[in-house]
Amino acid sequence: MDFNEAEEETENKNTEKHLISKDTNESDSEEYDTDLEENFAEEKDFYKTQEEIYFQTCQKLEIAPVSRFLRELCSESVDLQHYGIGDKGVIAFSSALARNITVKKVNLADNSISTIGAEALALMLKDNCFITQLDVSQNRIGTKGIEFFGEMLNENDSLVSLALGSCGLQERDIPKLLQADSIRLRILNLSGNELRDVGAILLGSFLISNSTLEILDLSWSAIHLRGVAAIAKGLKTNTVLQQLDISRNSISNEGATEIGEVLAVNRSLLIIDVSNCGFNEIGAEAISEGLSFNKSLQTLKIGRNLFHDYGVQKLLKEIRNNTSSALMHLDMEDTTLDQKCVQELQSLIHERPGFTCQWGTVVKGGGTVVEMPASLRKNVPKTPLVVQKFLSFVSKRGWRLIDLFRIITRNDFSALRMTVDRERFVEGLQKLGVHLKRVQLDELFDILDVDEDGVVSMEAGKQQSQGVGDSGTRAVSAALEGCLNVRTLNLHDNGIGDKGMIYIARMLKRNPFITKVDLSGNHIGQGAADELGDTLLQNNTLKELNVSKCNLQGKRIAVFCNSLRLDAPLTYLNLSYKDIGDKGATFLGSAIKVNAVLDTLDVSWNSIRVKGARALAEGLKCNTRLREVNIAWNGLLDDGTAAIQEALSCNQTLKVLDIGSNCITNKGVAAIAKFLKTNKSLEVLKTGRNPFQSYGARVLLRAIQKNPSSALKELQLDDIVFDKECARELEVLLEGRPLFTCSWDISITGERLSDQTKRPEILDVYLAFVRTKGLRLIDLFKILSKDRDGLKLSKEDFVVGMKKLNAPMHDVHIGELFDKMDSNGNGVIVFQDFVLWTRERYQPQGAAAQEESGRR
Repeated sequence: MDFNEAEEETENKNTEKHLISKDTNESDSEEYDTDLEENFAEEKDFYKTQEEIYFQTCQKLEIAPVSRFLRELCSESVDLQHYGIGDKGVIAFSSALARNITVKKVNLADNSISTIGAEALALMLKDNCFITQLDVSQNRIGTKGIEFFGEMLNENDSLVSLALGSCGLQERDIPKLLQADSIRLRILNLSGNELRDVGAILLGSFLISNSTLEILDLSWSAIHLRGVAAIAKGLKTNTVLQQLDISRNSISNEGATEIGEVLAVNRSLLIIDVSNCGFNEIGAEAISEGLSFNKSLQTLKIGRNLFHDYGVQKLLKEIRNNTSSALMHLDMEDTTLDQKCVQELQSLIHERPGFTCQWGTVVKGGGTVVEMPASLRKNVPKTPLVVQKFLSFVSKRGWRLIDLFRIITRNDFSALRMTVDRERFVEGLQKLGVHLKRVQLDELFDILDVDEDGVVSMEAGKQQSQGVGDSGTRAVSAALEGCLNVRTLNLHDNGIGDKGMIYIARMLKRNPFITKVDLSGNHIGQGAADELGDTLLQNNTLKELNVSKCNLQGKRIAVFCNSLRLDAPLTYLNLSYKDIGDKGATFLGSAIKVNAVLDTLDVSWNSIRVKGARALAEGLKCNTRLREVNIAWNGLLDDGTAAIQEALSCNQTLKVLDIGSNCITNKGVAAIAKFLKTNKSLEVLKTGRNPFQSYGARVLLRAIQKNPSSALKELQLDDIVFDKECARELEVLLEGRPLFTCSWDISITGERLSDQTKRPEILDVYLAFVRTKGLRLIDLFKILSKDRDGLKLSKEDFVVGMKKLNAPMHDVHIGELFDKMDSNGNGVIVFQDFVLWTRERYQPQGAAAQEESGRR
């Protein structure tokens, strides 16, 4: 929308509490001439002035105003998380808030803010003494931006909470942020940054002298032993910090020992999180010794580490023996408890009725699963009864799950894929004598079918979030070198460094059976990057690789691109969350220009700007293989979008494109619309969370209408406002394409807002599908059913059959549709029920017209 439309729309939407028209104020003043009324009018003029400043700045910067900001301008909280307003949006935002006295909490997380936007925020906060909480997480504000915030904190006495999570901070930025000892912050979030040991050492020194900070979050910060030792040293003398999160850092046993020493002497900490930190029983014992002296700690989170029964017993025993302990909640997520642990926990709860404990699995000697006592179930997810019976049955037989899979699949070739369909799963368990009815077996299958794809999988290589580290990775690699069954290896977020990645890369050279690998959330150095690049050229079976959040930059990304240039066998590559920037995008663009294998590429969240977008566009012009590309959450702007438009005018193979949250305005939308008028291949376009609003939506819908050869089936406009004209354009489009789907967030009718997202109902899509296919119901039923007589239809057959017929619905929606038809809930529908259910809801257009004329 243009500036005048935005201003008119905002004036219509604002409530009378916050904005009164000039005519109304004048009439009220004439009728009630009192001091109170004059003060009230002055207050309105004050807020109106802030709106005018915001509108004028938006107009000057040529950006669309954000309606939500205008609605919240007079409230205590402004939440624009994930809006992608960019630096220009922040400048306009800051200009309006400079005089504001009501807003106390501001959330600008994930808005593509760089150094320029950070400077505008810092300048505003120097003048505004009313804002107390600021969240700018997931924005790449840069070293200079951190310096601006440091200068602001030196002058601002009112800001007490600052969140800078996942902002790309490094160790060198800490001194610039915490410049003065007089900083009055009480809450500081630095999670998800590359602080490393040097940054932690600087923070430890800060904690020694600081007397205000109460909550500190350092999770996911690549901190190791030296860093945690410095933090511990600061905590030994600090008397104000109440909550510390140091989870998901590889502190190992030595780091856990440092934490144990802190707990023994510190009297201010109330909550500490050391989960997923890679220590075993030795580290758990060290923390237990600290707990034996501690009198202040109330909550301890220590799950997802490598200790088991002995470590748990030691923890519970020391907590129980310390009669002065204040600990009331122990979180041991994903930790196994044996019977002795359960008995120790029961004794502890008997002595402290309010104590709660969370863990993963309770196991008794011999592998028998025991039911948890009711008093111990607080905060523990309840396991369905059918799952409990199933696990008990497996344990009594003494089988591993992999053994059970082989028995059910009768060791045929499909077992190598480690998947089993519903019928074989149910039939196999019935033959083995499991004490579950058919309905219960169907329920068990649905629970285990987490992907809702009609099969249950056995991923023997799944090690997600277990914190195995480099040494554990070496053991995993050695075991997998000669393994024939594992197809998927998931080592996401395991504290693996360059050394561990080299082990994985060398193993993959020797293992030709693994086809999918997820290494995201770990660290890939130059040595590992070289090794992985070499692996991609030697391994002909690896098809999918996820290396997001692995710090692949500069020369490291160049190695991967070189492998792609030489036609590595990968069909799926995820390079998101890497900050590869324009330089990395340039390498990548030259690679995809000649690559003839890759199908799916994800480069979202990579700080790619106009230069990088142009390089990627050059690659897409020549590429004839890519089917799906995700460039969302970068900074393409209008010029970068124009480059993508030129590429897609030549590309006739791309099916799915995501360019959401790229600060694309009306000018960029015009470029998108230009290629939509001629493109014949694109099926899904995701362009939400961009600041073009209703005008841009109308332009896109009209462009699709003008292209009769367009293959576009889905248009996603998340966080885009729809007005009456948009709705009319969509109605016209749906008349010619009844199966087209479009999603958005807000609809405007006159002066009223509707926050309900209008997406096509599953039933409407199904009925439209039946109508367009022109099949009789009996013919459709026979096509879908695999029953010999064609009289029964299972859920699996329904889903698979509808997909083969290219029904425009996701698998989940097709399953939901079947559940609605299945009135008995037994997983099977018969032909009579299918026909009656469909006919009751299916009304041809002619019948509808006759019914309407009959009413008249």
